[in-house]
Amino acid sequence: MKCGNCGCELLPDSAFCPQCGAGVNAAGQYGAESGMPYTAGDMPYGAQAPMGGVPKKRLKKLPLILAAVAGAAVIVVLVAAAVKLIGGSGNRDYQVAYYKNGKIYYTPNVKKDRDACVVSDVRFEDESENLVMGFSKDGEYLYFYSRVDYENGSALCRIPVSKIKQEEEENEEYIEEIDGRVDNLSVLEGNALVYKTNAGDLIYLNGDDETEIDSDVSYFDVQKDEQTISYSKTKDEEHFDLYLFDIESKDGERIGKDLANTDVVSKDFTLYQKNADGDRILYVNSFDGEEEKISAGVEDICSYDSKTKSVYYTVKRTESVSLYDCVDDTYADSDAGITEPDRRDFLSVTTEQNAVSEDDYEYYFEDGAEGRARFYSYLDFDSDMNMYSYYNDDYYYDDENYLFYYDDLHNQWYSYDIQGYEEAAERYSNLEGRIELRQELKERTYDQEVYDLYYYEQGSEPVLIVENIDRSVVCDAANRFSMYRKVQGSSVKIPIDDIYDADDLLDLLSDEDYEAYDDEDEEPSSAESADDIYYAVGTNEQKYKGSDCPTGVSFSEDGSKMVLSFSYSSGKLEMCSLDDGVLVEEKLSDNARTASTYKDGVGTGGWIGNVYYYFDDINDEDEGSALWKYEDGESEKIAGNVTVSSIEKDGNQIIFSDSSGGGDGFAEGVLELYTLKGDSIRISRKAQEYGEAYLAEDCILYISNESLYVYTGKDEDRRVDRSVTNYRCMGDMEAYIYY
Repeated sequence: MKCGNCGCELLPDSAFCPQCGAGVNAAGQYGAESGMPYTAGDMPYGAQAPMGGVPKKRLKKLPLILAAVAGAAVIVVLVAAAVKLIGGSGNRDYQVAYYKNGKIYYTPNVKKDRDACVVSDVRFEDESENLVMGFSKDGEYLYFYSRVDYENGSALCRIPVSKIKQEEEENEEYIEEIDGRVDNLSVLEGNALVYKTNAGDLIYLNGDDETEIDSDVSYFDVQKDEQTISYSKTKDEEHFDLYLFDIESKDGERIGKDLANTDVVSKDFTLYQKNADGDRILYVNSFDGEEEKISAGVEDICSYDSKTKSVYYTVKRTESVSLYDCVDDTYADSDAGITEPDRRDFLSVTTEQNAVSEDDYEYYFEDGAEGRARFYSYLDFDSDMNMYSYYNDDYYYDDENYLFYYDDLHNQWYSYDIQGYEEAAERYSNLEGRIELRQELKERTYDQEVYDLYYYEQGSEPVLIVENIDRSVVCDAANRFSMYRKVQGSSVKIPIDDIYDADDLLDLLSDEDYEAYDDEDEEPSSAESADDIYYAVGTNEQKYKGSDCPTGVSFSEDGSKMVLSFSYSSGKLEMCSLDDGVLVEEKLSDNARTASTYKDGVGTGGWIGNVYYYFDDINDEDEGSALWKYEDGESEKIAGNVTVSSIEKDGNQIIFSDSSGGGDGFAEGVLELYTLKGDSIRISRKAQEYGEAYLAEDCILYISNESLYVYTGKDEDRRVDRSVTNYRCMGDMEAYIYY
């Protein structure tokens, strides 16, 4: 039977033409009279992740994304990969599946204002209500869980989209249950998939061709080439074995035994670590290759690159340094000139009349020589000063120098600077304590951890880049760039005022939460370090002009530009280039942060190709900020208060901004389209949920007020259906950006 609209050969019992999308009735008719209220076509875009379920606690990670939905239901999304669909844009580009009120619905062309088909209901065996739903990558099949049970395994089903009928009862005969024990899956090219059962069986399914890869599997992942599946088998709480399975040859092998951690896994380049008596040992291996030990004593994997098969890593060493080298002794120079104060040095010559109080002068001295003699007889002798002392009450209550001395041998009065002496005595007393403390610190040592930075490229020996650095190191293996802080003596300097004795200093050095306090503003500041910062291209080292070591570095796709970031939240951003190995800097902002960017499922550090995206004017509410881009030497503001953005394959950009961060997984905000022509088109003023559902400039999906809408470029957006908790489609996104 052929389609009456385009002449395409139809499959038996086709509900619509797979080529032009025209509806077909039982008699092979097409068009409005056929009873099919829609045509086959396109579908919205889901989040870029494999389809999967809720991960069990014992698993380290699973290739899935849980998409929040209304009420208690949560849809777990199937990835729609960046591939062209078989048959071109006219086949499945606009097909959509969505979930509402316990049932899965399907429409082959969301641009058409038609009722959707009811595919199947969903039964939940637990309280999680997490549902898997999505399309095969060729768009030919709709996958879903018909029964959800994450404790005992869920029932994974599929139905050819060409067989989907209007009513649920009509679709029952075409729904195929693949397995009733599934707890995780990932969709591959075409209509292939790989899934794991709750019993640990790992199975590859390509159409009707089923291959059991292995059993007792704990976790699996599909590599970027989608030709290799990696999986692990847990041996105990700290160790596991790692395996690779080649889809084309159907061969598998164990490439790592008794592992503690994996850093990068691919067919040609796999890095993993083993523990041996507390020591971390780094190894490299590959499919059909031999395990090679790179280094022992590994502390951090700083950066790796699968293309160049290279890695930067640090090795930790312990060296003894004097405890005094760990102290910021700001008094060292000034203390050198301090001596024990002599009280006589604080005497100043004065007169009898100035020294004696008015009352005493009137009482004694007005009686003549007899009264004067009586006054002097009442004075107390100070043997230390070898003079007589006298307290003048007139000055005492005015907080002035009230102590005077009389030298009877020379008949001379002196005023005594009490405050001056007390300050000098206190300085000397503190000096005595610091002298004892310095001596104690110089006699004790501290086992300080220092690090050496290495670069390794598969097939070559590791190259030592630099010795004696702290952990403030940033690297990029693809561009052979590293930046680090060299340790001169101790890597930390703790103010001497914060130290009571040597044991107290040892406690502070081991306290990761320690912060020094400034007496003036009483605000905490990091313990000081006067070490120098350097960068290296390969092994060519240069001194960095700045005083702060960056927390991150990311390169443009062509390697001509890089960004240094100086905070994990917000702070300074610098755009840099390398001129004959010398760093040339250009400050972007003092209050910004790198946008989280992903392309082909891989983090790109703010770069999409050679364009850098960042958020400026960071606010304190953490609800989005102004999104900027840097391109060809110039910065341009895209939009304000952005939380999520996507760059589509045609170059247009979708912005989700002004988000209020509402509950139940929704974040109400404004949805806008920025076209290549520079136009800003408002899609919705009150969108609640937006997945990457850009199908075309005139077909964009979003959820608002628990209803699914489609923007078609007309005056009003069309409501597809009510009470929709989530939707999935076949989009083709270039990159993803979020705050």
